[in-house]
Order: sequence, then structure tokens, then C-alpha cells
Amino acid sequence: MRGHAEKIAAEFGFEPLDFARNALKDACEIHGLGAKTAAGYGWFETDAQAEERAAKEREELAKEAEKKRNLEKMTPEERQAAEYAETVLGHGDPEGVLKGKMRNIAGLPPEEQRNICLLLRGDFAEVWRADVHEAKKAERQSEKKRAKNKGLKRVTAVRAVAASLGIELP
Repeated sequence: MRGHAEKIAAEFGFEPLDFARNALKDACEIHGLGAKTAAGYGWFETDAQAEERAAKEREELAKEAEKKRNLEKMTPEERQAAEYAETVLGHGDPEGVLKGKMRNIAGLPPEEQRNICLLLRGDFAEVWRADVHEAKKAERQSEKKRAKNKGLKRVTAVRAVAASLGIELP
């Protein structure tokens, strides 16, 4: 049956389930259902708010399913880092929280250090690249400016910990 639906979609340019859903909706709203429609029974109207809620629910379910598929593809170590990102960094300003943790990475427990390094290699690679770029610029600056450069401080701290953990960062 699925193949038949795909053929219809390709031939007529619409999804059969969408067509059926719209046809049923139109039938209920335009013609009503049952024996006493002339007396005012059996008429239906669309609840736009309910449709919005249902669409949001479907969207959230799709995101959750995608997240689950992505987690299944990960190594246990990567999965742990992703869970860390969601629980520790997932609220408010995750990039800001991560940068604060990068600065003080040497004082964190080894498991948290590993999670941060794996995140910088994966989902937060842009944060790492930006800090590395900032650190390279700082190398050409005066000693006074280098001492104030936050990116250089973070990169120096993270590289030392990553090396001790045997994690390669780009």
C-alpha cells in the first residue's frame, strides 16, 4: 500500500494522507455529518489553536526522534558528552557557560574535562575555532594585551588538559 501512496504523490504532486485529511475536514465543515445537519447538528469547525498545539507536538516528537537517532549513532563517550551539554550547558547561554568552564578546566573533575574537550571537537567546534583564532591574534600582541586575552587563556588551559587526556583538538 505504501508504494501506491508514493506513486500517487509522485504522479499528482500531493501526499495522499494530506489529501484525505483535507477532504475529511472540508466534508465535516461544509456538509456536516449525520442525519440532522439541517437542524444544526453534526456541523464541525476547525480549532486553530488545537491545530497549532498538534503541529507543535508533532514537531517536538520529530525532534526527539531525530535526537534519539543521532544518539544511537554516537560512541558511548560522545553520548555522555552530548548529555553533559544538554544538562549542564543547555540552559540560558550555553556558549558562555562553556567558555567559563574552559577557563577553569584544570580544576574540574576528569570526566567533566573529557566532556568539554569532546564537545569542543564536536558540537561546539565553532567556539573552539573562534578561541583558537583569537589566541593566534594574541600571540602577535604585546605582553600586556596577551595577559588580558580571554581566548588565549581558554585555549592554553584546554590544550593542556586535552593533551593530558589524550584528546586531539583541531
